[in-house]
Amino acid sequence: MYELLSKRIKNADGEPEVFTYNSFPQAFRNQVFYILEDGLEPYSTYNETWIDEGAALTFGDATFDQKIMDAHKLHVAIKVTEELLYDNAFNLESYIITQFGKALANAEEDAFLNGDDTGKPTGIFDATHGGHLLNTLFVNSEDIYLSLDGENVVASRGKQEMARYPLHILSGIVSFSYAGASPALMGACVQRDVSLAFCTPRGRFLARVSGESSGNVLLQRTQYRTADDPGPCCRIARNMIFGKVHNTRWSVERTRRDHGLRIDESAFSNASAQLRALLPQIAAETSLEQLRGLEGAGATIYFSVFDQMILGEKPLFAFSNRNRRPPLDPVNALLSFAYSLLTHDCASALESVGLDAYVGFLHRDRPGRTSFALDLMEELRPCLADRFVLTLINNRVVHRDDFQFRENGAVYLTDSGRKVFLTHWQERKKAELTHPYLGEKIPWGLVPYVQALLLARTLRDDLEEYPPFLWK
Repeated sequence: MYELLSKRIKNADGEPEVFTYNSFPQAFRNQVFYILEDGLEPYSTYNETWIDEGAALTFGDATFDQKIMDAHKLHVAIKVTEELLYDNAFNLESYIITQFGKALANAEEDAFLNGDDTGKPTGIFDATHGGHLLNTLFVNSEDIYLSLDGENVVASRGKQEMARYPLHILSGIVSFSYAGASPALMGACVQRDVSLAFCTPRGRFLARVSGESSGNVLLQRTQYRTADDPGPCCRIARNMIFGKVHNTRWSVERTRRDHGLRIDESAFSNASAQLRALLPQIAAETSLEQLRGLEGAGATIYFSVFDQMILGEKPLFAFSNRNRRPPLDPVNALLSFAYSLLTHDCASALESVGLDAYVGFLHRDRPGRTSFALDLMEELRPCLADRFVLTLINNRVVHRDDFQFRENGAVYLTDSGRKVFLTHWQERKKAELTHPYLGEKIPWGLVPYVQALLLARTLRDDLEEYPPFLWK
């Protein structure tokens, strides 16, 4: 295992080609990497002024900033004994290449993540110039067609243009429209690594647009070998389930802390104790089948008190059990929609670090299913999706008018309900927290990307164990 400097992510892979512009999420790039021709910024700093209609527009002197793009040099030296030079049984060339690769990889990724622009690149965790989340465009209307005009995404209804958005400010597009998108826009999204996903108006995932595979083939081969080996596969999967059960317990504990007078204290105390008792069993489990059983037991305990965690309008938001395809009540409609969005984010995060989102460890292979994204999502369900749904209900953000009740018993969000949901979802992703493993403040929306990076480090043997996201 290679130590993490200041508990931050580093790579010790020996594969320097993975540290390219394309290996980082789109949301990071504008802040991390920029090259200006001749060191000059090609635009002036802007100024804005309100003027009366018909009044003259005056211009001041334009000012241009200059940035010196110095080269950052990295030095690596390896010492070997003379005896080793003449030892025919030892592959010295392979050893030196590996050690050089690991040293360069460690230093480069530490700079790209933690660099302070002093003799090294600026990293995404830098307090002043670090990374930030770009926007996600959600197309909520069923009859909106998306196309490309120059560098803009154009949303049209029929032949009428309804809106346009600069493509460079987007990290992803999620369309709930049946009308679709133009091939030109799909190609532009692929070239710029803007994720593009299509869902039904009810939120069921349909497809994702992806171009030529840009993942790290060596990393993916390691992923495939791990998925086929029950031992290593179970070690990573159990840490994910450990994180899920831990987070469900702390969700229960948070409700006990914040609303102790409005719930059955003994029921919540028992549920918390049972979930806590599952943790050492999960940590010691070596069978995937038994692990799935423990995960199911934890979900049963958690959902047995979930209805009491809902403090909003009853019986509209009553919860009896988890159901889907279709959801049969408003709570399950909200949960299913949140899980669809979270799955999309996890799949994008995994692909951004070079992993295959379709080959999982806990969820087995199934054509068209992003099994690894579902694996990663497990530990994030309680803290990111479930708590978000509880907040919407308990803060009375959603109401009866936001749901459509079908004759067959199915319940779906209306167009206005989805709009309310998505608006608050984006705000939630921008909220900051301190990552429990890294000790760094990041937006909630970057948590899947950080966990995907940690998964990649684990598969490369940079970490002895995958550190799940343990929320409090």
